[in-house]
Amino acid sequence: MSLHNLTHHNQQSLDHNHLLLLLSLSSVQRDEVAANIKSLHSRFASLNSDIRDEFEELVKQGKVNLKAVARSAATYLSIKVSSLKYDDVDELFDSLQPHYDFFSCGGLLQHLAKKYLSNAQTELTQYIDSVDKFSESSQLKHIRSTIKKKLLSLPAAASPTTSNQTKPVVIKLNDRWEEMTISKLKTVLKHYFGVTSDLFSHISFDYGSVVITLLIPTSQSQSLIDAINNKTNSMSRLGILEVAVDKKAIPIRKKDDNNFDVSLHESVKAGDSFEVSMLLQLGADPNSKDERGKSAVEIAKQGGYSQIEEILLTGGREETGKVKWYSDRVLLTKPSAGQCQEVISQLMDSHQNIYLNHSSPDIVYLLMSLALDIRTIKRINIRNTKITKDVILLLSHKITNNTSLETLWIIYDSINDDGVIALTQSLINNKTITILDLSINPDITSTSAQSLAELLLYNHTLSYLELDGTNIDTDGVLVLMESLSTNNTLRRLCLDRKHKQTCSSLPYYKTIENRLHFV
Repeated sequence: MSLHNLTHHNQQSLDHNHLLLLLSLSSVQRDEVAANIKSLHSRFASLNSDIRDEFEELVKQGKVNLKAVARSAATYLSIKVSSLKYDDVDELFDSLQPHYDFFSCGGLLQHLAKKYLSNAQTELTQYIDSVDKFSESSQLKHIRSTIKKKLLSLPAAASPTTSNQTKPVVIKLNDRWEEMTISKLKTVLKHYFGVTSDLFSHISFDYGSVVITLLIPTSQSQSLIDAINNKTNSMSRLGILEVAVDKKAIPIRKKDDNNFDVSLHESVKAGDSFEVSMLLQLGADPNSKDERGKSAVEIAKQGGYSQIEEILLTGGREETGKVKWYSDRVLLTKPSAGQCQEVISQLMDSHQNIYLNHSSPDIVYLLMSLALDIRTIKRINIRNTKITKDVILLLSHKITNNTSLETLWIIYDSINDDGVIALTQSLINNKTITILDLSINPDITSTSAQSLAELLLYNHTLSYLELDGTNIDTDGVLVLMESLSTNNTLRRLCLDRKHKQTCSSLPYYKTIENRLHFV
């Protein structure tokens, strides 16, 4: 039974027997999960009503046309407008119901709220923050256990409703995933499926093993299948056993066991830091040996993967408010403003590299505004940290005129198109940065490809540009290729392997072939 279907039984879920059942759960964590789910149900019911009320008022005042709202929703979901009904507000939102629920409302509802609403938008943002916090703190096993208990007190319900608009996606996971959170699951889905994962709705859990069921717009099903087929080896290493799209199964992992050590060695050899981090959280042993007697740390060191070596040495932990000093660098994880200022004051000439992990835009601005004034800083590495357009614009003058920074990494879901467009404008006249890594940022699409192409046209310092793990499509890649053909200074442009065929068909491919790297 899906989480969405549970919302249709709110009255029954609040009866006395159900409350007694929840209170009888043996684990305190399960009690907390159950209470949070019930609270989210209640808040979402109120929020859903407020959103509809505000739309009705806007329609009544003639400020909003429902057909325009339907078009906007259909465009976002990649479905036909004709598949929606919009004679009145309730009819429109009822027809949109297959695409959102109380646990997956950060996509469609947020899109519509930002475009049309003011009052409910704030309430929705606060609600989504609550869902995110719940996702980050609740393990799959506790959520699944709570849902099983709910099922005992509720009438049998159908599976998530599918139609010609949506198709079910069923993902079977290794049992070790029970220890992971919904947030981690969403991170993995976004890593593999990019912006498509934002369209997933109706997360539900199988009664037995760890099986996740989602719905996706029909129009996206083939691109999802292509993404799965291109990444089966990687998905297998992370314990994904099988993915079925519209009941068509794609086997992934041949052997279902809890030994992820071999996967860890393979991921280190592949230089994939995302996989390494996730595998450590799934229980892989960083000290385990491969067939040559080499540990994962030794493999990373031998391959020159300093970032992966660092992840292995810290065990992949996301430490809060931590500062680690090394001979040539300093690593900050979720630092406070005070810690940033203290680090800057203690930097020595030998500390040429700054790493910032899991932080906020405000901290990025504070740290970079100070670091960019220090002539000895050669490298800044930012990951899992949102860098907004506004922050980059505030730093624009310092980025353009900095004369010491040579390497800038902004990776792992840290920047979107608006940020990239602002960043490229700042870098066009920069004379020192030779390496720009924007990999594993699924919110980078072809919208910013033109700005990146202009950077290649006018900047003659940049030697390496990493764009793998983004959602730049074929049109965007062709724009980049045109600029690369006239650029004589870029030594390597890294793109996703799916673009190799497009690039190799270009008449001037031979002249740029040795500068393209596909992963």
